[in-house]
Amino acid sequence: MRVHDYLYDSSFIVSGARDYARSAFKAAMASAQVGIQPNFKTMFSDLKNRQRVNFVLHPNSRLPPHMDCSYRGYAIYS
Repeated sequence: MRVHDYLYDSSFIVSGARDYARSAFKAAMASAQVGIQPNFKTMFSDLKNRQRVNFVLHPNSRLPPHMDCSYRGYAIYS
């Protein structure tokens, strides 16, 4: 399966909005970059509520801006 197959393939079928969201999330995570930022105030802390690092998501969307990424399944039944 290609990364954005759920958008480009007209015969790609999902059972509902939940599966559509799952495939959209997988596609977004496949092209995204996750970075680790140190938290300098609590860098040497061992407490769980004082995190040492923050995980930062840098989205890298390779879709053209004219693509509609919304779930169109409900439009069929309206």
